[in-house]
Amino acid sequence: MSLEMMDEHERGERVRRWLHDNSGSLLGGIAVGLLCFFAWQWWQDSGLQAEQAAAADYQSLTDAIERKDAELGETLSQSLAEKHSTTAYSALAQMQLGATRLSGGDADGALAVLKRAQSLAVSPALAALAQTRQARVLVAAGKFDEALALLNGVPAGFRGIADEIRGDALAAAGRREEAVKAYEDALTHLDANAATRGIVQLKLDSIGGPADTDGQS
Repeated sequence: MSLEMMDEHERGERVRRWLHDNSGSLLGGIAVGLLCFFAWQWWQDSGLQAEQAAAADYQSLTDAIERKDAELGETLSQSLAEKHSTTAYSALAQMQLGATRLSGGDADGALAVLKRAQSLAVSPALAALAQTRQARVLVAAGKFDEALALLNGVPAGFRGIADEIRGDALAAAGRREEAVKAYEDALTHLDANAATRGIVQLKLDSIGGPADTDGQS
């Protein structure tokens, strides 16, 4: 007999019997649902706490670098890499440390931490940024062929930056015509309002390249 054909009393009795017979599975399902809900809440809260802790450590690192406290900077960047490797701050800390080492004349040390930054990066954009910074260090160190090889693997979204660094490497290596082409390519791929367009144009002017017309208002 269908529920539609039963009177209200019969339907009520049928439902009560079903609830009695299946109460164990119902309670079990509710318990599982509640467990999943609270586990999800805990995961979100713990993830937020980890992100906040990483941000606080990164700010401490930035403060240490500004105070030129190299020892504390090294310690904090190492801590961020070990304790917060699943956050963007781990890679950013290594890039901060790389800049500090380079300004101190330690190009090899800068390259080492920038490579680590690339491996720790939690997004392709961060990895590409670390890669382009490695190329800049290689150019500064006079390792032009290594820089050019590294730039070949930079994603398309960073093409403008990569072309500028490529131009730097080629110009420093005395390969003027290739450098002009690289700077022109950089201007082609950089946004018309990019702040770096003026810098690229100055570099192009310095080696006798044409004026940038696309970036002019």
